Amino acid sequence: MVAVADLIPERATTIAEKYDIPKWYDNHHDLNSDPNVDAVIITATTMNHKEIVLDAVAERKPIFCEKPMSLSIDDARAMKSAVEAHGVFYQQGYMRRFDKGFAADKFWIWPFMILTSRAGIWATLKLSMPSVAFWHILK
Repeated sequence: MVAVADLIPERATTIAEKYDIPKWYDNHHDLNSDPNVDAVIITATTMNHKEIVLDAVAERKPIFCEKPMSLSIDDARAMKSAVEAHGVFYQQGYMRRFDKGFAADKFWIWPFMILTSRAGIWATLKLSMPSVAFWHILK
C-alpha cells in the first residue's frame, strides 16, 4: 500500500504509521491524483461512495468499492455510466473480515490447511451453521 486517505487526519496518520504506509491524505482527491497510486479501495461510508468513485474514474484508477454501492439507484446508475464510459475496472465487493461465520471457519480450518507451491482455491461450502471453509490445493 502506498497511501491512505481519511477526512479525519488523525485516523489517516494512525493507519499510515501502524502499517508503514509512506503517504497519507486528508481527502480522496489528493489520493486519487497521486501518480504512485495504481488502484483504490473505497471503504468510506456509503453516502460518499459516488463522489469518490467518480473522482477515481476521472483519474482512471481501477476501483474496489465495498457494498452497498450507493443509497440510491440514480447514484448507482451514474457510477455505472462513468465506469463504462471511461473503461475503468470496477469491482463491487464485500469485505468478509467482520463476518462471524467466516472468522469461525478460519479458526477451525486454519490448522488443517495444506500448502504446496502450486495454486490454491478458496472455497466456502454453506452446509449448516457455521459454514465450512477450506483451502483446496491444485497440484
